[in-house]
Amino acid sequence: MPKISIIIPAYNAEKYIDNCFNSLKKQTFQDFEVIVINDGSKDRTKELLETYENDKDLSLTVLNQENSGQAVARNHALKKATGDYIMFLDIDDTIEPTMLEDMMEKVEKENADLVWCHLNNDENGVKTELPLEVENVEDTKKDYILNNSGPCAKVIKKEIIVKNKLYFLEHHIYEDIAVVPTYALYANKIVHIKKAYYNYLVNPNSTMHQQVYNKKLEDIFESIETLSKKFAGTEYTEELEFLYIKHLLHAASLRFFGFKEGKEALNNIVSIMKEKYPKWNQNRYYKKRSMKFKFVCECFYRKQYWLLRLLLK
Repeated sequence: MPKISIIIPAYNAEKYIDNCFNSLKKQTFQDFEVIVINDGSKDRTKELLETYENDKDLSLTVLNQENSGQAVARNHALKKATGDYIMFLDIDDTIEPTMLEDMMEKVEKENADLVWCHLNNDENGVKTELPLEVENVEDTKKDYILNNSGPCAKVIKKEIIVKNKLYFLEHHIYEDIAVVPTYALYANKIVHIKKAYYNYLVNPNSTMHQQVYNKKLEDIFESIETLSKKFAGTEYTEELEFLYIKHLLHAASLRFFGFKEGKEALNNIVSIMKEKYPKWNQNRYYKKRSMKFKFVCECFYRKQYWLLRLLLK
């Protein structure tokens, strides 16, 4: 049985496969399996993946499914994974050679259930470390919750996901926001490595960067509500409030703002914040954010869109 199962969804990924797999072959820790889910690709992805299945330097299993999205793909692979720990990797990304070794060293030495690290933005081969959402948080669980809404750049004990049914919200975008922060509720020991091992490829064609309105952007409402229910009754009320500020009032509002079809969603966001968190701007984590971040949030909350247009210009 391998120590780690690396789960990789792949859709029309023919130009990324070599770089991704080469970064896995270069790992100084090799006790892992790779499970790739071909999500109904229409290019040469399936053919290339089948070639790699015969590569002796890579323990690779390819699963094929009709195009159903990343959440279905990851959930499918989780049920096939045999490793003690899970790592999620996107097919267009890469990882640094010592990532797995350094993470598993923390697992063994500190008996950690979850280990996470920082990310680099990889834009045209230039890597820039991404800042944390909130820095210098001493409580390890709060530190994780505030800074981890995506599944990548971490290893987590598989038992935590399976036992607590922490599967991704299927047929949604923002599927990760609904579940990834909740890992902290079930992990006994979390270790934060303050080094960037994960290289996130900047993709201008992603759903979040499209120039035409995508109604799937409205999935944010169900995802954040699902997250809220999972945190109900816990001690992390202020951390959850910050996630609402970050994901709804700031990030989602900016995405809706560029489209006339997004006006209703913007109004909905303000209504949610007024009902759930009327004193949101007193949140201690929010207060640590930049003036620009705060300005954007205040403008959306007050519906001062003309000021935002001036800023964004």
